[in-house]
Amino acid sequence: MARRLAPALAVFAGAALIFLAEPLAAKLVLPRLGGGPSVWTGCMLFFQALLLAGYGYAHLLGTRSSRRVQVVVHAVVLVAGLAVLPIALPRGLGDPGGWPPLAWLAAALGGALALPFAALAGTGLLLQRWYEGDDPYPLYAASNLGSLAALLAYPVLVEPALPVTTQAKAWTWLYVATATLAVAYGATAHRKTTSPPPSAPRIAWSQRLRWLVLAFVPSSLVLGATQHMTTDVTSVPFLWVVPLAAYLGSFVVAFSRRRLVSPRAWQIVFAVTAVAAATSMWALARAYAATLLVLHPVLVFAAGCACHGRLADLRPAPARLTEFYLWIAVGGLLGGVFNAVIAPAVFPVLLEYPLMIVAAAFLLSEGDPKRSWRLDLLAAAAILVFAIVAQRYAERMDWSQRNQVLFVQAVLPCAAVLFLVGRPRRFAMALAALIAVGGFWGGIRGETLVRSRTFYGVHRVVERSGPTLAAEGDDGASRPVSVRFRILYNGTTRHGSQALDPTLRNLPTSYYHRSGIVGRLFDVLGARFERIGVIGLGAGTLAAYAHETQSMTFYELDPEVVRIARDPSLFTYVSHSKARMAFVTGDGRLGIAKAPPGHFDLIVVDAFSSDAIPVHLLTKEAMALYLRALSPEGVLLLNLTNNHVDLLPIVDALAADAHLTGIVGEDAPQTFQQMLEGMDGARWAILGRDTAALGPLADDDTRLKLPVNPSRAPDRRYLWTDDYASVFTVLTPR
Repeated sequence: MARRLAPALAVFAGAALIFLAEPLAAKLVLPRLGGGPSVWTGCMLFFQALLLAGYGYAHLLGTRSSRRVQVVVHAVVLVAGLAVLPIALPRGLGDPGGWPPLAWLAAALGGALALPFAALAGTGLLLQRWYEGDDPYPLYAASNLGSLAALLAYPVLVEPALPVTTQAKAWTWLYVATATLAVAYGATAHRKTTSPPPSAPRIAWSQRLRWLVLAFVPSSLVLGATQHMTTDVTSVPFLWVVPLAAYLGSFVVAFSRRRLVSPRAWQIVFAVTAVAAATSMWALARAYAATLLVLHPVLVFAAGCACHGRLADLRPAPARLTEFYLWIAVGGLLGGVFNAVIAPAVFPVLLEYPLMIVAAAFLLSEGDPKRSWRLDLLAAAAILVFAIVAQRYAERMDWSQRNQVLFVQAVLPCAAVLFLVGRPRRFAMALAALIAVGGFWGGIRGETLVRSRTFYGVHRVVERSGPTLAAEGDDGASRPVSVRFRILYNGTTRHGSQALDPTLRNLPTSYYHRSGIVGRLFDVLGARFERIGVIGLGAGTLAAYAHETQSMTFYELDPEVVRIARDPSLFTYVSHSKARMAFVTGDGRLGIAKAPPGHFDLIVVDAFSSDAIPVHLLTKEAMALYLRALSPEGVLLLNLTNNHVDLLPIVDALAADAHLTGIVGEDAPQTFQQMLEGMDGARWAILGRDTAALGPLADDDTRLKLPVNPSRAPDRRYLWTDDYASVFTVLTPR
């Protein structure tokens, strides 16, 4: 019993260490690359490459060497891994400026943990080769169980309790203990394994291809789901962990000795969640937090259980297990390459996630009788027509009839697709048709002028009319009036707009309207602001407030956004501004850190990736950098507008910790003119070192004063730091 427990414990511990290292290392690089959702996708690509390297090393060593050589060589490799520990970014690497983002990411992670990570990956496979029992495959379930336990523990136990440096040191000691246990077992185990015995059946290339595809689709699916979730909320360990835990949990279920739920049942769960997820991407104007945090992880888990269940059924004899795992790793890596490298270069939008939902549906239809192809195509065409007609009909309905609109727009097409669940291939084709409808009729309305995709997100410039309002003319008759706008979107969120009417063209719109708190700030204190620093450019709307004696420095992560904002054929806020303009590409926090002390009179923090919060811009350490760069009477303006996260407790805690005073203003269009000019609802916070810095704004009793309880210490649950930031505590129902 003990001899079987030792390898299981070592496999469990090694896998747990791998998946503790992933969020730890990703958290180190995240602030350097702006905190966007693509950072985790790039990290996962690198981790999958290291996993494949470890598996390849274990396969070659395990099939071409004696047991004694295997143990000695692996012991040397494990000891060599200590040379780069504890985990930390390489010294001398510098900031990512001038690097391709993925190249800098690979250099940073490679120097931080490449060798120990690959060594631990190889440990799991070698222990399964050295295993003395009859069936080593349950150790693979133990490996994924260790991975799952570590992932769940990181955001709940490890991240809140330990600073990053302490996490790295603890990881090093656990690495030493795991390596010692693995080498000790290898040295004492009696079973000999060299190359596969001649009796081991040969594996056809068609079989290898099936392994690869069954591993590729769930790997791409989990990365797509993670990016979809973090695009509108934020990119933090908690939201990385949830879908990845679902993915790993599916391996545990699939490779367990006993299956409590049949693969067919998982196919049904997948079908229901796939239809719901696909429809939510276009039928809902904006996803709800509950949809993001529950629906998509369940989809990943169900698809993983079905696909990985097939993988488990196709596993070869134990003598071929390292080759089997190697092909699984190749499939996983190809999933990462597809999402991190190929998709951004090929697809102008985040198409890879819905594409993999359809691919999983077709994959699970394997084995369906190869007949009635014409009926399958006819069913898909019927769903396509049905969904288009339902969408058209819904568009003609009054939006006040919201329940009826959603029923026609979403429920009826979904029900039609789910009716075909009993015929997997027909269902897959109908699901593809439903997603195609979403691509044509869902999402952002209007004429698209520019569409581009970079490492940092999907950008779109759309032209469309604003709300149509009834205005009374000179003759007393009521006439419909609307203004045409040009709008910059990142993901699903507006990042600035401009009216095309010549009389309104130079007016700031959206969150920056003159009748809102931003306009009030510039009206009251604008004359004091000689040097203004802005983190986040968007359409450049804030440039409309600057005059010829002022200078504005915009810190923008994505060069593509700078190109769009400076193009006068798209937006003219920047090109028509009389102020001196400077543009610094790269992470805004790193840029502000390089500014001279006391340089800015106003710092505006308005950096979002779609609707996601760059958490590293709202931490205690970030606040210290802003205050360093502000003049003694300088003012800090923070955009708190968000649909998924209530940032007010965070800013209140930061204000209390830094002994700042401030106000929070809620803006919403109230008048005909505000709606006509494109004003949006917004929430802003204005902070200063004392009430003198805020001037007359400090006496505005209609605004919420910060900190709410100035005599109390800040609430540690909401005081974000570089070591700890829990988004879960401030998630809102929307």
